[in-house]
Amino acid sequence: MKLIHSNPDCRDIAIWFDEFLTPGESFKEGIDKILHNSQLFTLLVTPNILEEPNFVMGEEYPAAQKSGINILPAEMVETDKNALKEKYRDIPECVNPEATEFYTQLLDSVTKIATQANNTPEHNFLIGLAYLDGIDVEVNREFALELITSAAEAGLPEATEKLRDMYFIGVGVQLDYRKAVVWAEKYADYMVETYGEECPDTLTAIHNLAISYSNLGEYKKALELTEKVYTFFSNTFGEEHPDTLISLNNIASTYSNIGDYKKL
Repeated sequence: MKLIHSNPDCRDIAIWFDEFLTPGESFKEGIDKILHNSQLFTLLVTPNILEEPNFVMGEEYPAAQKSGINILPAEMVETDKNALKEKYRDIPECVNPEATEFYTQLLDSVTKIATQANNTPEHNFLIGLAYLDGIDVEVNREFALELITSAAEAGLPEATEKLRDMYFIGVGVQLDYRKAVVWAEKYADYMVETYGEECPDTLTAIHNLAISYSNLGEYKKALELTEKVYTFFSNTFGEEHPDTLISLNNIASTYSNIGDYKKL
């Protein structure tokens, strides 16, 4: 998978193998569905696929042949060629995965089905999420961060919010409150400019920025923001509303962090 995705033209290609089966899903139905939507079937050849009964021999390989998709066998472990040809009818010649020809054939096959690179921020963000969580591709946190960051720098708010969460919690990156604040500020500014300060989603963004400041130890900035959120909820919904009480509790927590226990 990494070999394929090392080619920039192939980064968006989804690769499926049986680890992506959903628990409880019919194995055969899952394989049939994937084969129907695939354009290349790479068969990893080892002596194990000659053993009987064998799902690859009995179901997967015949289904791949029937579908008409390109089949590329790679001999991962030395295997009896005569037995292979006997049990896998019309199997193409195996290639050696350690030889240059395998890389060439694999990339040639994959590049033919690769779509033109789509570099919109929205597309890069979604592909970044796929690499972050290993959705039809291998997990590649470094590449995921690169793609999501490029989308955020291009102004995509969803990517900006995601980066704040990633650095704040330490998902796919090393936990870094300073970077979390940077992206939280950008997202809060976007929400204020786009929807205004009184939008509930904007207030949530401001609240998250306040928490980021608090974790960084900048309690004065955190307090200023939490008081702003509290004032809005108090004036709009009243003192007993859950959102008002939550924001009041956040103010108390900030005073506790500052050490001002009289106000707490």
